[in-house]
Amino acid sequence: ILEILVAEAAALARHPFGNYCVQRLLECGPEEAKRSVIAALAANAGACGRSAYGCAALAAAFEYSAAPERAALAAAVASEPSLLLDMALSRVGNTTAVRVLEELSPLQAQQVRQEFLAASQVLLKSRFGRLVAERL
Repeated sequence: ILEILVAEAAALARHPFGNYCVQRLLECGPEEAKRSVIAALAANAGACGRSAYGCAALAAAFEYSAAPERAALAAAVASEPSLLLDMALSRVGNTTAVRVLEELSPLQAQQVRQEFLAASQVLLKSRFGRLVAERL
């Protein structure tokens, strides 16, 4: 069963119930399985980040992974055009967007902050966007 969960991690992360399996695997699973799941989430960062369920799985990946894996995952999320802004505007994604910012290199974080400042009108119109803007 573990092999199937790992192989389908990106799809399960976006599923209303499957995301809980991914989160639990990231919390309690063997290290090799965790690394594989995080790699799958990074490879599918755009799809996961645009899904409320996927954002919850990404949040678990940031919570239960080592620093190098968090940095790689944050870079993958930040590399998707407008993904962080979309996440910042959503109920589940806003906290994950802040976590991504915390894990980025200083240069990458500065680039994202500039992108957010350019879109400040959009951020400030959203309840969740305002929460992210306060943490910049």
